[in-house]
Amino acid sequence: MALRSVAGDLVFPPATAATYSVENWLLADGDDRDASELAEDEAFRCDPLGCIGRVKGKVVALVRHPGALEEDCRIADILVAPFTVSKTCRAARVLVDRRALKRGGAHALFIDGLSIRTETVTHARRNRPWTRADTHAKTRTRHGLTK
Repeated sequence: MALRSVAGDLVFPPATAATYSVENWLLADGDDRDASELAEDEAFRCDPLGCIGRVKGKVVALVRHPGALEEDCRIADILVAPFTVSKTCRAARVLVDRRALKRGGAHALFIDGLSIRTETVTHARRNRPWTRADTHAKTRTRHGLTK
């Protein structure tokens, strides 16, 4: 996961800094910074259970452990988790969990004012003969609104 800073640079949670995936994100973004030299940015506040970041007035939670769900579900506009999140997490406007990643692949979220638009790899590539059929042709938010 990465956020865009006010300056437009990619910012990563401290636990992901200087990894192979960060190097690839920077390369794809045309950013010549060295992943091992990225300064710790204040875009994220982290503890062992996860990280909280802010982008354009929206709260983004990266939940690393289910123990953080109760609190993060209450405060996050966007919640990202590497495991399946139950339907009890209703406050987050956008949920990217294991189920969403399995269905849609990588997600890109775009914030414009009050709107949060989601684009997924599955939606962008459409159905191809060598991929599973997309049973969810439209991206849905946590509240069932079609984007």
